[in-house]
This record gives sequence, C-alpha cells and structure tokens, in this order.
Amino acid sequence: EREAAVVDVNVVAVHRLAHVAAGAMVAAGRGGILNVSSMAGFMAEPGSATYAATKAFVTSLSEAMHAELEPSGVHVTVLCPGFTRTEFQDRADYDTSKLPDFVWQTAEQVAAAGLSGVAANRTVVVPGAKNKIGAGVINVLPGSLRRFALDKMPR
Repeated sequence: EREAAVVDVNVVAVHRLAHVAAGAMVAAGRGGILNVSSMAGFMAEPGSATYAATKAFVTSLSEAMHAELEPSGVHVTVLCPGFTRTEFQDRADYDTSKLPDFVWQTAEQVAAAGLSGVAANRTVVVPGAKNKIGAGVINVLPGSLRRFALDKMPR
C-alpha cells in the first residue's frame, strides 16, 4: 500500500499535472514546468526500487516533454537533486547517520538551481558539483558495475 502511494504521487500525479499544465501553457504560447526527480532516478538502488523507478519515470517524462514542447515556447525542466535536508528522510524512515555532512544540500540551494534551470530552458538540472560528478559517473558505468557499487552504499 505504501509503495502504491509512492507511485500515485510520483508518477500518476506528476503525469496528470504536467499534462494539464502543458495544455494551458501551449495555448498561451509560453510557460515553464519544473518537475522534481532525484539522483535516485539514475540508479536502480536496492531497498529503494519503487522510489528510484518513479523518479526515473519523472526524468524520462520530463526529457520527452522538453523536446515535444520546446517549439511551442513551453520550457520543461527536470530537477534531479541528491541528498537534500528536508523532512523527506524522516518520513521515508531513511537512516542518514552514515552520510557525511558534505553530501547534503539545502532545500533553498536545490530550489534556486531548479528555477534557474527553467529560466534558462535547461532539460536536466543536477544541482551541486558533487552531484554533477556523481551523475556523470553513474551514467557511464556499465549496469553490472553500477549495481555492484550501489549494493556497497550505506542504507
């Protein structure tokens, strides 16, 4: 039930809202949509399979919508933050005690990066230098090596 609710919020709701907003913006000839994904969307992380899969959906949907809507004047950007200090970790029962302080960003930093990305009509925004490096490495690793590395990460 809990994972079905994650799919409802992260997939169904994002899909419906993005399409409704896009329709109105296309009719107006301008606008911007900022969908929030996650670095988790780049990884098939054991223990977070449903969450990671939903975020991969948000990233893919947003990238496709960006290409489809760009000629209409509508900007679609997907924000893929890493560890961000919010109440998310508590609500998800995620133990953060093994993660060093340097991996964290503030919600304000992440939001500012996302809004700048929409204004600049960027397709994907990964805020923070450490996250950009991490996303780049994740995306070039073969699947078997990526899964091995993810399996060694603290949970």
